[in-house]
Amino acid sequence: MAIINSLAIGNAKNSIGQITYSTVKGRTIGRQKPVHVANPRTPRQVAQREKMANLVAAWRAFFFQTRPFWTVIKGYGSAYNEFVSKNMPLADQITVENNEIKDITEGIYCSSGKYGDTAIYTELYGEDELQIRIRDMQLQEELALGDELVFVLCDPTGLYPTTVDRVVLTETQIEELKQGEKSKVFMYPEKYYVGIIYYSSARGVSSTARLKYFEPLP
Repeated sequence: MAIINSLAIGNAKNSIGQITYSTVKGRTIGRQKPVHVANPRTPRQVAQREKMANLVAAWRAFFFQTRPFWTVIKGYGSAYNEFVSKNMPLADQITVENNEIKDITEGIYCSSGKYGDTAIYTELYGEDELQIRIRDMQLQEELALGDELVFVLCDPTGLYPTTVDRVVLTETQIEELKQGEKSKVFMYPEKYYVGIIYYSSARGVSSTARLKYFEPLP
């Protein structure tokens, strides 16, 4: 790759001979075309392509709904790219058929944000009610009316529809969470993996969340 500074070429695009030109941020860049493009199919490369195909299918089938909750640097990526990057190590444990998720593993990332995946502590209260506590001190301070909890629900067996629910925090819940107390927030649907995302549309920030299965407390 070379940066070209030439009056003759200017803001060139496309190709001239074996050099392809493009303009990036006002600079003309020239890249030599490869003499030979190989497409080897080693077992490792085949496995990597299958993982990529799984992630593309999973995003299109469902996870595109979580697009607002992926924090990316403006101009340097997308929610989809973040989803792929985070979940590549687990991609072989996702099965999608006919645009539906048929099998999925615990631990899949469903958001990436300002606060880490340990910011929200979640447990099952009784048999069917989730309760949370905010562990991140900064998040405790920044909670405000209008903020939401987003519930990403995925059935690992594929029998029940996957969905995303958004619940606006009440004044009582915010007060409980600011004090470091537990707050009951959601009726837990049996047999689902749940990812719980904190999201503030006013500040445009979210927390990182992964799918988790909650066992009833003894």
